[in-house]
Amino acid sequence: MTTVFETPQAHLLPDPEGPRRYGNVDNLVDVAIGGRVRQVPIAVPTFLFTFMRDVAKIDRQTDVTLALDRMGDRFVFSLLAGDDLYDLWDYSYKGLPDCFRNEISVGA
Repeated sequence: MTTVFETPQAHLLPDPEGPRRYGNVDNLVDVAIGGRVRQVPIAVPTFLFTFMRDVAKIDRQTDVTLALDRMGDRFVFSLLAGDDLYDLWDYSYKGLPDCFRNEISVGA
């Protein structure tokens, strides 16, 4: 699998404010594990907005969704804008941020 960023993996943190929108980006990450989807609110890293504007050329009016999906023994963090999917980086289970690892162990 090819991801946009090879290293470093983003240090994703839970959002203490809970669910909210940052402009056109929903901070609820869809975590799809075991046929179920759980949503985890994160503090959206500011560099994602630069990536969306300068690299992916995503219009500000396009809704953006974040997701974490299991791909074999890896977990891929992705950004979906309209019909365009960007696999940003991947994690091992051990390398996942705690907010995701907790949801995966509950949902597994």
